[in-house]
Amino acid sequence: HLELAADIGASRIRVFGGKRSEGLALDDAIAIVAEDLLACADSAAQYRVQICLETHDDFRLGQSVGQVLRKADHPAIRATWDIQHPYRAGESVADTARHLSGKIAHVHCHDNQEGKAVLPGHGDLPMAHQMAALKAQGFAGFLSAELWPEVGSPEFILQQYRQRMETLLSACGE
Repeated sequence: HLELAADIGASRIRVFGGKRSEGLALDDAIAIVAEDLLACADSAAQYRVQICLETHDDFRLGQSVGQVLRKADHPAIRATWDIQHPYRAGESVADTARHLSGKIAHVHCHDNQEGKAVLPGHGDLPMAHQMAALKAQGFAGFLSAELWPEVGSPEFILQQYRQRMETLLSACGE
């Protein structure tokens, strides 16, 4: 995957920590994921690609991803902040931002209302607070939009995301 990313000019790939095996403590899973990421880190650096662990599955909290990143302390290992999962799991925006501070390379954006995908700004995610937290950190990475066919065509959804993100970033002083 690193070689393919480099060949097509992608500077980042996202990975997931996944679901823990039954009986595996989170601390042990954190150690395993950190070890696995470190095993790939030098190769990633050689290809000039960052491996970004997404806040998802059993690693949905910024706290657990932050622990992995501290153990796998390497410039090629970073975070993808999926703005939905830590918030839905009860972690505050401020805590997620603090746990991932300086390590966020990509932000995965989407919005929903009561588990149903909706256009950005029509759901209940605190996107303004999330973008402000990124701005406060000096985040200069990528934002991506998740597209759901039940919300509209890709062209329509991307247009809506662009408008919403421009509004939110403008409000943050961008």
